[in-house]
Amino acid sequence: MNKPKRILIQMAMFDEARPLREIFNFTQEQFAHDSVLFDLYKTTVDQNILYLVIPKKCLRYDVSRVGSLMAALVAWAAIELLQPDLMINMGTAGGFQSKGAKIGDVYLADKATYHDREFHPIRDAFKKYSVGDYPVCFDEKWVTALALKKGIVSSGNRMLLIDADAKQMEKNQAVAKDMEAAAIAEVTELKNIPIIILKSITDLVDIKQSSHEQFDQNFHLAVEQLIKKAQGLILLLGK
Repeated sequence: MNKPKRILIQMAMFDEARPLREIFNFTQEQFAHDSVLFDLYKTTVDQNILYLVIPKKCLRYDVSRVGSLMAALVAWAAIELLQPDLMINMGTAGGFQSKGAKIGDVYLADKATYHDREFHPIRDAFKKYSVGDYPVCFDEKWVTALALKKGIVSSGNRMLLIDADAKQMEKNQAVAKDMEAAAIAEVTELKNIPIIILKSITDLVDIKQSSHEQFDQNFHLAVEQLIKKAQGLILLLGK
């Protein structure tokens, strides 16, 4: 019998994670001390231990702590605490109509990059470091079995598209943009832990309607599709 795996799932928002918690009967774990970074949930699927971490909401502004900084902090702290064998980052993202994306499409990343960093405009090493280009765990069998789309997910801390970000994402050959994937993948590379990235499209960044309006309209549909694919992926990982 295969040794049970410890799988750590990181999501950015409670509303994204709620359906997954219900499907797999996650129960909240209590810390010996009050963590200021994340809430932790745990369940067992096919003998594998699944942990789910979500950054605590910002009490000052009453919003989810989205973005790359908190994503990296949570990933590092959760890995230190839980020592997982595998990490999964799943959530919502923007897509590109010009590259065939539709609302509710779910992408399996084959690479993670940044598009909003520029540490030095000339030095080649800094230019490459700015983009990141982080490896992820990817399998064509998952794409086929779950009817997923695939490609590069690029991360930045702006929802609205600006020209500089658009140009860099084109260079990155990105098919989806989010705010966390590359930051988490940078941490998992440092920790030498494989990571799977799964993203569902809430908005098309290259059409006239604003991304935040699309996000609000399409969030529940995108999450519904994300959780369906995530459920299938978790069951595949259990085999």
